[in-house]
Amino acid sequence: MKQHSGQNLYLRRIIGTVHEQNAFLVADLWSRMAVVIDPGPGTFDRIHALIQDMSLELNYILLTHEHYDHMGDVEPTRKFYPSCKVVASTATSECLQDPKRNLSAFHSGSNFSTGPADIQFDEDEMSLPWSGHVIRLNRTQGHSPGSICIAIAGVLFTGDTMINGTRTVIKLPGGSRNELIASLDWLFGNHPPATQIQPGHGAPFFLRETSKEIHCSLKTCASQEILRESALNKSQI
Repeated sequence: MKQHSGQNLYLRRIIGTVHEQNAFLVADLWSRMAVVIDPGPGTFDRIHALIQDMSLELNYILLTHEHYDHMGDVEPTRKFYPSCKVVASTATSECLQDPKRNLSAFHSGSNFSTGPADIQFDEDEMSLPWSGHVIRLNRTQGHSPGSICIAIAGVLFTGDTMINGTRTVIKLPGGSRNELIASLDWLFGNHPPATQIQPGHGAPFFLRETSKEIHCSLKTCASQEILRESALNKSQI
């Protein structure tokens, strides 16, 4: 959409080349300031073209979590736009530098790594002033230790914490059923049903169109937790 909530914000979804992951460009059309969310593999050229065509100034790269498919094009983006700042949780920042922990070592040996995030946070919430708006970043662990959700002008970018009609994956390293349940409780308890969700994969939806049970039924989450713990135990033998 070109405008959102009467605040002259432009939002564009860019679909990447690994698991059809979503990247996003959000721009203030008055100030020409912009942020990019989750520039995964195969998204930089299109992000760059949009920024140049619209004469934008890129201020921030925001990362919802530490998995390679959501950060694979951080390096070319920050190289071409050296004044922009990478913002992430501390757990995600640490994985930026480690191909095994960001899982890129297991994607055809791509071995992605880049420097740490310029702005890191460990708190449950951080507010980031941007072009007359306030970007709110909240830790929503469960899918991964570094997972956060990002709220900009009433739009919630959830990464892989919530994907439309899909159980949230918790079987990857660091996934947690209990943390996911707590995150979903917070998301549903602190956002109105009309909140627009922009997920890490797939099309956008509204919070009223989903439920906690869709993303993590107790039975399904318990089964994934058992599989994850079994895999971890085997790896330690």
